[in-house]
Amino acid sequence: MRVQLRDEEPTERAVRVERIGGVPRRVFAGTALVVAVIVVALIKPWGEPSGRVPPPPPVALHPTPIVTPVAQATATADPEVIAAEAGALCFAVPTWRLITMETSELGDTRTMYATPAVAAAGPDDRAIPPTDITATKLIAIGVCRPSSPRDLGGGSPAPEFDAHIWALGSDGQPVREATSVLDANLFAFGEACYAPASVATWAAGRYSVEIPNGAGSGESLWFAVDFATHALS
Repeated sequence: MRVQLRDEEPTERAVRVERIGGVPRRVFAGTALVVAVIVVALIKPWGEPSGRVPPPPPVALHPTPIVTPVAQATATADPEVIAAEAGALCFAVPTWRLITMETSELGDTRTMYATPAVAAAGPDDRAIPPTDITATKLIAIGVCRPSSPRDLGGGSPAPEFDAHIWALGSDGQPVREATSVLDANLFAFGEACYAPASVATWAAGRYSVEIPNGAGSGESLWFAVDFATHALS
């Protein structure tokens, strides 16, 4: 401590006491006041001004799902017709196609061929390119019509059509065979499979398939099949 005395009569006001090496009280008091003002400004004990509206809380946005309707068959659709559509071999083919149903090592199968239908002078015309088939049984010979299958949701059936199966005997003379449509539901989708009317399989030999008005101008189109049998191994 340092004490400084003046010449006049000592009084309380004449004595000044200071701390050596410390912070003056007035500086400390001023600093404390500034800190207090900052704290009060941050806390805001008086609340928000009455004229200010607090912002609304954030709202989580959820994307609206887009539901795509799925086409379904009508409730009154025949289950056999639905099954026929699901298993149809002829589905919007661009032109007439030859098809067969046969039995082989793979079991009962249906096959579509790329052989084109052609115009010809008749069933015995050798200009008709033959399709060679070898199988244990030839259950049916038929055609695919060049059209889309009917729609179960209300579309129209495939236009009416027919085909004739001609057999060429050993003498080379053509004979039109009696046939039956193997599956009427498939026929409605433009797939016509013809089985022999009285036996379970076509006999080995050559057959011509006639599509009346197949060219759309009254002229028939033709396929030919050369069928040979073989036994299952």
